[in-house]
Amino acid sequence: MDPQKNAQAPDGRRAVPPRTPRRVKPQSIDGRIVDPIKLSALLEQKFGKGAYEVEMRHNRFLVRARSELTDDEIRQSYY
Repeated sequence: MDPQKNAQAPDGRRAVPPRTPRRVKPQSIDGRIVDPIKLSALLEQKFGKGAYEVEMRHNRFLVRARSELTDDEIRQSYY
C-alpha cells in the first residue's frame, strides 16, 4: 500500500501531491551543458517532489512543470 496515498493534511483532509498536467508544453533545455543532478535539485526545490516531469530526448531535457525555468535558473544547473 502506498503510504502517500493515505497521508493526511494537518486539517484532516487527505493530502494530494501536486500533479503536472500532461498537456503542458515541455520546456526544452540543452542537455550538453546542464548537469542532471543540479537540474533535478533545482526542479525539486522550485516545484516540489512529484510536481514536475523530466525526460531526455535527443540530448535535450524536456521539462513539464506548472511554469518554465528562467534563464538564470537554468544557468545555475550548468556543469
